[in-house]
Amino acid sequence: MTSSSTIAAGACQSAGIGPTHIDAVVGITKAYATRVGGGPFPTEIEGELGQRLRDAGGEYGATTGRPRRCGWLDLPALRMGVRLSGMQSLALTKLDVLAGFPEVSVCVAYDLDGKELDEPPTEPDDLARAKPIYAKMAGWGCRRRRGRTSTRFRRWPGCRSVWCRSARIARRRSDLPTRSPSNPRGCDTILFAKPGWDLGVTRT
Repeated sequence: MTSSSTIAAGACQSAGIGPTHIDAVVGITKAYATRVGGGPFPTEIEGELGQRLRDAGGEYGATTGRPRRCGWLDLPALRMGVRLSGMQSLALTKLDVLAGFPEVSVCVAYDLDGKELDEPPTEPDDLARAKPIYAKMAGWGCRRRRGRTSTRFRRWPGCRSVWCRSARIARRRSDLPTRSPSNPRGCDTILFAKPGWDLGVTRT
């Protein structure tokens, strides 16, 4: 929950255990970015495309139904989370939500007044001025059943290709192995990465 501590140290505080009892720290991130409320959101997607992503991902508050702001995956922000929480690997989720988009973008850095940044600037005004630098990859299709994305993620013929392309971008900029991609419908849709899964992407 966003009202609780969002870094790994908060798990110890909430569970009532010491940090030496934690064996590993695994970060979990969607394949795109979301937020609520105002403030800078460099990778925000507005208009029809943003609404399409919101509807596909069910990005509405569980209690209030308030729509969440949606954008492309923000690796500078993720990199900061990696550093603050001491993450050792990443779980990339909701890849299927991006199925059907003609092109998928991932923010790999920010440009602020001609300087490339690997993490978000600390000043909100600077973050508002920062321009995302994107890596882009071709979109992918999906198996659909009765108008909905198939939950049989393991058997989806394109899952390995999508996983490789997405994981390579995430790994390149977060310096972490990326594991366990999944779609949002249950543990039977989790796919564990295998060594050697690697494909190229184009940076723009």
